[in-house]
Amino acid sequence: MSKDSKKNLVGQPIFKQMIKMLPREQFELLVKQYGSDHRSNIR
Repeated sequence: MSKDSKKNLVGQPIFKQMIKMLPREQFELLVKQYGSDHRSNIR
């Protein structure tokens, strides 16, 4: 991880930092597979 990317992660929750490392397509696939956004009103 470069110095600049480390700087951008300072102050963010650990979960958010981990999610940012996943490719968006993979994240969407996992959300759909496990139905993890079924209570979410944000779209």
